[in-house]
Amino acid sequence: MSIDCANKVLFVSDGALWIWERVTTLITTLGIDADKVYEVIDFYHAVQYLTSLAKQQSAWSTATQKKWVRKSRRRLKSGHVGLVIADTIAVCKSAGKSSLKRSVNILSRIKTE
Repeated sequence: MSIDCANKVLFVSDGALWIWERVTTLITTLGIDADKVYEVIDFYHAVQYLTSLAKQQSAWSTATQKKWVRKSRRRLKSGHVGLVIADTIAVCKSAGKSSLKRSVNILSRIKTE
């Protein structure tokens, strides 16, 4: 079977931008229909990014940071990815830090399928 016969093509990554850039090039080079392509960050690295985001919230206590990460992790495991992304965006907006944008971009790669 060749890749162009596949119904779906899944790329799983740790969220590094250079990997996503290569995937884009690969899709173009192989002539894969972009509608068939799913790019997903793995669970471990998604939680790692959420933890990093929480630690950047200087107004939060350590306990609050851990609680937020636990809640987000449970939501991911339950398939409530949209809630995690919405909550992450809200945290970034309230913090007013443009450096937090990377976490949102990475987490937006999480798919529910």
